[in-house]
Amino acid sequence: MKVLFIDGVGVFGGACRSLYENLKFLRKKEIELFFIIQNGTIKEYYNKFSNNIITSIGLTRFDNTEYSYYRGLRWLVLLREIFYLPFTVTAMFKAKLSWGKIDIIHVNEITEILSLLIAKLFFRESKVVVHCRSIYRKDKSSYRNKLISFIINNFVDILIAIDNNVKSSLPQFPKTFVINNSFSIKEDIEKNIESTDILQIGYVGTISEMKGIYDLLEALKIVKKKSRKFKLKVAGSQIHNNRFYLSSILQKLNIQKSNRKEVNNIISDYNLKSDITFLGHVKEISGFYKSIDVLCFPSRLNAPGRPIIEASYFKKPSIACISEVFDDTFIHQKTGIAVKPANPEELANAIISLIDNKDKLKKMGDYAYENYKKYNNPEINSNKIYNLYKTLI
Repeated sequence: MKVLFIDGVGVFGGACRSLYENLKFLRKKEIELFFIIQNGTIKEYYNKFSNNIITSIGLTRFDNTEYSYYRGLRWLVLLREIFYLPFTVTAMFKAKLSWGKIDIIHVNEITEILSLLIAKLFFRESKVVVHCRSIYRKDKSSYRNKLISFIINNFVDILIAIDNNVKSSLPQFPKTFVINNSFSIKEDIEKNIESTDILQIGYVGTISEMKGIYDLLEALKIVKKKSRKFKLKVAGSQIHNNRFYLSSILQKLNIQKSNRKEVNNIISDYNLKSDITFLGHVKEISGFYKSIDVLCFPSRLNAPGRPIIEASYFKKPSIACISEVFDDTFIHQKTGIAVKPANPEELANAIISLIDNKDKLKKMGDYAYENYKKYNNPEINSNKIYNLYKTLI
């Protein structure tokens, strides 16, 4: 069975990490793995599974997710996708020449739907699996929604949603399956929370508005004003600027807000400098999770991200910005505390409640770990994906 994976995000982040967890088990099956990817840090991870990798400066995408669908100045992002178009076609042409027939095309995110259409021009007989990792735009009357629904119904064989939050937002499609994200590590480590006098808060993600770092700083300003003590550890870096300076342009137009200098200025203005430690990109995350009491996931994407799963493995509860929760990822007041996205005051109140009631931490952490065992076992979830492959062939 020859499976081609398409990944249009060059930076190693949540989507790549999630696929990486599956590949560790899928490679043990009777599968030959191939990759077409945007050039970037993800290549070193996919190299561990295959030498059949074609990289491109970029792969054409179409973002119709709830947070970042095109509107206003965001339409300018399509200039990037048009620019990437010839590179995408070239990558697919090289793949066809090098690898011939492919049995299954597995697209790592629904935003790569245009790259999928181009791939189908070259691999007409291939079956198609599309992973859906982001909350989809919920405006069902949108022409864009109708267009993508048409593409899905005519060119896609299976949709995989990473949780019920995502599934509930997707266009109706009869072959939609929920297979939760997974997490695993090699070493056997102690996961219990160590009691500390000061609440140790963890943040995992890029230094960006989308990931909620600005909302978190506003919340911590409120927490500090109310004379509560805490420490924040930030595991993540600023969104990289690509060689065409698109990220810089988007930031200047306030389309993509990600500025470490601006963040540092806010920290100084709010007198938070002694309370926050920036760790940069953390490769070995077990030490990071062992050092915190609670994960704060203030993302504006309104979805439970994979850091919540990682934290639950280490018996750490989460404060997560999710307006609607499903038991397969998050249970309010059991595995953590859910607050509305982009609401610093609610976020601050949740942090204060845990500072004032630290006995909650261990109970919530234990619940989170039980949820992890139920839904996020990587071997079980990888077998589910493999079984879907077999149904297509």
